[in-house]
Amino acid sequence: MGQVAVGIAIAVLVPQLTLRALPLQLLAACPLAILLMMNQMDKDSISASSHRRSLLPASKLLNRDEQLAQLRV
Repeated sequence: MGQVAVGIAIAVLVPQLTLRALPLQLLAACPLAILLMMNQMDKDSISASSHRRSLLPASKLLNRDEQLAQLRV
């Protein structure tokens, strides 16, 4: 969405640079999309792990084998 706004701004403010900026924007699209997806995956991972921990009572401490069993679920 931000790249579209930058492209429109370039086209409106500096029209002679529009065709020169297009390849750069196309090259930047892939890395930016990857960064956004990685950020979203991190958020989902943190949310899922906190949800898993909330399923256990806070007073129950698990030993190593019980923790491994929980991770396998």
